[in-house]
Amino acid sequence: MVRKKRRPLRVKQQGELMQVSIESIIVKDRFRQDMGDIEGLANSIKELGQIQPIVISKDRRLIAGGRRLAAMVLLGHGTIAASVFDLDDIDTLKVELDENEQRKALTISERVAMAEAVAERLKGRNHRPEKHGNISTLTDQGATRDLAAAKAGLGSGKTLEAAQKVLRWRNG
Repeated sequence: MVRKKRRPLRVKQQGELMQVSIESIIVKDRFRQDMGDIEGLANSIKELGQIQPIVISKDRRLIAGGRRLAAMVLLGHGTIAASVFDLDDIDTLKVELDENEQRKALTISERVAMAEAVAERLKGRNHRPEKHGNISTLTDQGATRDLAAAKAGLGSGKTLEAAQKVLRWRNG
């Protein structure tokens, strides 16, 4: 197969957002080796869409977002949203490092608060689908609790209850 020469992307401003052909993106010299749960990320993208763009250089080299790119490939997408930067080699490495290091996961108390907010919004839905018809909610307290816990990343309703007890004990 003869590969077409890729023309550099024209960048009017740093971080310009555009849709880019996935097959045109060059992936090499990546530092992250453990990609984690790509299938889980793919399911999230399938349900919610691509929330964050990947980051590429104007010559289409992947700078940040290898997991998002792998998830989009798994889903069979042909294009991906990308922020395009014109950076030198050192700044390219800094962006890759910062993209992976400068994130902060939610604390348990923040996840509990999120689960409680989800549970509150689920009250009274009586098996009616959510806004986009992705799920049906149940009026059964256990099912609502489990769904709220899962959406907040706590796994199950039992885990949510245990975390709530610890937080109540800690907060006196």
